[in-house]
Amino acid sequence: MTIAYSDILLLQMQQQAMLFDLSSMQGRQWSTQRITDFFINIQHLLPVQTIMEIGAHEASFSLSVKKKFPQFNVFAYEANPYVYEKYVNTPAIQNSAIHYEHLAVSNYDGDVTFHISNTIQAKQEAKDSKRHSILERKTNDSTTDITVKCNTLDTLFKNELSHNQGFSLWIDAEGATSLILEGAKNLLPHVYSVFVEVESQTKFKQQWNEKELCDFMLENDFLPIARDFAFRHQYNMIFVKKDYINTIEFLYQNHFSNTLSAKIRFIAKQTPLSLLKAKYIKAPAVETLLSEPLPEKISTIEELEQAYSLIPELREVKELTSVDDVVVVCNDKELDFTINWYKEKFGKVPTLYVKDLSYHTCTNVQLYDLNQIDNSMNIHLFFKQGKGPSLSSFAYLAMSLHYKGVSKYSIEPYSLEQMYCNNKQTPFTQEENQTLMSFYNILADIPSKYTFLAACKARQSGRPGFIPMTNFEQYLHPEVPLLSADIMCEGGVDNGYTTELFSQIQKDGLVYAFEPVMENYEKSQKKLSNTPNALLIQKALWSKTCKIGLNTNTLSLSGAHINVNDTENLCDAVSIDDFFAGKKLDIIKLDVEGAEIPVLEGASNTINQQKPKLLLSIYHRRNGLDLINIPKLLAPFYNDYQFYVAHHRPWYNETILYAIAK
Repeated sequence: MTIAYSDILLLQMQQQAMLFDLSSMQGRQWSTQRITDFFINIQHLLPVQTIMEIGAHEASFSLSVKKKFPQFNVFAYEANPYVYEKYVNTPAIQNSAIHYEHLAVSNYDGDVTFHISNTIQAKQEAKDSKRHSILERKTNDSTTDITVKCNTLDTLFKNELSHNQGFSLWIDAEGATSLILEGAKNLLPHVYSVFVEVESQTKFKQQWNEKELCDFMLENDFLPIARDFAFRHQYNMIFVKKDYINTIEFLYQNHFSNTLSAKIRFIAKQTPLSLLKAKYIKAPAVETLLSEPLPEKISTIEELEQAYSLIPELREVKELTSVDDVVVVCNDKELDFTINWYKEKFGKVPTLYVKDLSYHTCTNVQLYDLNQIDNSMNIHLFFKQGKGPSLSSFAYLAMSLHYKGVSKYSIEPYSLEQMYCNNKQTPFTQEENQTLMSFYNILADIPSKYTFLAACKARQSGRPGFIPMTNFEQYLHPEVPLLSADIMCEGGVDNGYTTELFSQIQKDGLVYAFEPVMENYEKSQKKLSNTPNALLIQKALWSKTCKIGLNTNTLSLSGAHINVNDTENLCDAVSIDDFFAGKKLDIIKLDVEGAEIPVLEGASNTINQQKPKLLLSIYHRRNGLDLINIPKLLAPFYNDYQFYVAHHRPWYNETILYAIAK
C-alpha cells in the first residue's frame, strides 16, 4: 500500500491531541478556541487585506476579526435565509463594519437549491440550525428545498484580484468546501490562510473527506499546521501558504507548547528530502537559461571564446537612470532605508516588492508581496551594503527570487560596493585554460558544463552574475545520491546545519564531522546533542597529522581558515588517510575555506582505494584558484569518476564539484 504525503501530514496533525484534555466536552471546545484565536492572530503577519467567512451563521468569527483588525475588509456569507433573518438586525452586526450578506458560495453563478432538513436521523431539526446545506445528505431524511442566490469567490472578488489584494478564508459550509474552492481557482493564488471544517466520514453527496481536502490544498501550495478535536469525525483545520510557514513560526511557538512547535517545524522545514526538494519546484533547470546549446567539447582558445559568448549574464550590475517601468525587490526590514535612498536619488519611490508586508508603516508607496512577482517584470535588486552575500540581504533576496523561478534581474551597484571580490578580474594562464578545457570535456552533463564555464567566465570578468544557480539543495545532487547507510567525512561543520541534514539522510550510517574552531565546535555540539549518528571531532583536516596554525580573525567564524605561517594559534589537524586507515568511507564533503587541496592531498590513498563520493567546494582562492586547481589535482581520477558541477548562491561562493565512481 502506498502512503501519500497527505496521509503523513494528517497523522502528524492527530499528534496535537496531546495538548488538550479530550476526555471532556470542555477540553474539546478549548481545542477549538485555541486554534480559532491562533488563526485570527496570524492574519496581521500575512499579506492579507480581505477576509471571508463562508457559512457565517451569527458571524462570530467575522466580528472577532474586525474588532481585532479594523483595517481588514471582512465579508460574512450566510446561505440559510432563516439564519440570515435571525442575525442581520442584531446590534452586534448592525454596529459593526462587516459586510453580512445572504448568499450561497459555490462553483457557479446563479441560483442554487438550499436543503433545509426537516429531520436528521429521525429527529426534528430547527430551520435556523447550522446543519443545513446546498448539498444533499446521503441519508433519506425529508427536506424543504428553497432557492437562494449563489456566486463563486472568483466572481465576488474579481475587482480586488485586479489590485493584487491578499485574502484569508473561513469555511464552515456543511460539506460544500469542494464547491467553494472549485469556484476560487483565480482567487487561491492570492489566499494565504484557510480555516476549514473537515470530516473524516462524509455526510453529504459531493463532499470531500479529510484526505481529498488535504490533497487539494497541497496541490495549491498550502500546508496543514493545526487542528482541533471538536468531535471524533468532524474537526477544524488551519492551512497556511507554504512560503509563509516561517513568517508565523514565532507566533506558533508563543501560542502553543514547545512540543507542538517542534512538530510544526518538522512539517515545515526538516523533512530531509521532500520539502527541501519542494523549495525548488519553480526554480528553472540550468540548461533552460541558455539560448543556444554549448559544444560537447572544447579544444582551442578560439572555441573557448566562442563558448564564453553563449553564456548570458543573469544578474547584471546596472545603475538605474529612471525608476519608471521597473520594480525593486528589497528586504522588508530595510524598507525605510530603501524608500529614503530612492527619494534622495530620483525624487520618487519605485514600485517595491518585499517578502513580508507586516513591516510596512509607510504611506503613498506602491508595495506588493514578493509572491506576486514574475519573470515578465523588469526586476531590480536593492539592499544595504555588506561584505558578503550572507552579511547583507543579497543572499536572502536572491534565493527568494530563485525559489519563485526568477533568474534574470539587475542589481544596484551601490549595494555591491563593499562585497568581497567585487569587480575583481582574474586572468587565466595558458596552462589554466588547458586545465579548464580538459575538465569541461569530461563533465558528465550540459548543466555541469554550463555552470563550470560560467564560473570561469565570472572569475575572468569579475562579474559573478554569469553563474546560473541550480534547482536542487546544496550537496543533494540527484546523480550523486546520499544513501541511508553511507559513512561520511565532513570537513567544515560551522554551525552544524549540514551535519544535521546529512545525519537525517544517512540515518543508518555515520557522519564524522571535523571542526577546529572552538566556538563553532561548541555551537554544533549543542545542535547535534540528540544526533547519535553524528560524531563531532575538534580537529582540522589537512595533508598530514600535525599541529597547524588557525586564523579566526575573520569577518565571521564561518571564514576561519588554516594559516601555516601562524606558529602561536595552533590546532590539531589530521589527514583523511590517517584517520580512515582501516575504516570504511563512502563520502568526502569539504568546505574548509581554501584548504581543500591540502586535505585532498592527504586523502589520495583513500580516494584511490575506496572511491568515495566527493562533494567539494571549488570556489575558494586562498591558495590559488580552486576552480581550476582542484580539477587539475583530480585529473588522475578522470577515468574513474563521473564529475558534475553545480552552483547554489548568487555570488562566487558555493560552487560545488560532485563526483561518483563509475
